[in-house]
Amino acid sequence: MSLLDKCSGEQLVLLAGRLRGIAAQKTSAAKASVTLGQMSDDVFDTKSALQTARSFIDDSNDVTLAADLLVELAEAKRAETS
Repeated sequence: MSLLDKCSGEQLVLLAGRLRGIAAQKTSAAKASVTLGQMSDDVFDTKSALQTARSFIDDSNDVTLAADLLVELAEAKRAETS
């Protein structure tokens, strides 16, 4: 039995909420990177900041997708038990 099988629908929804919080932190870090890059006079620093922001955004999108999948799994488990 997998770990996901052992989790209740409520536990999966809570985990999805925590993942969405992590995604929000990544988005905030991306915004901060862009802001810092805009404040720099050095072109290299600006490009580096934008690359970092892209990485944070990609991570945020991946974590959000995982959270969405967990919510779908939770809904399926709830439908299964009712």
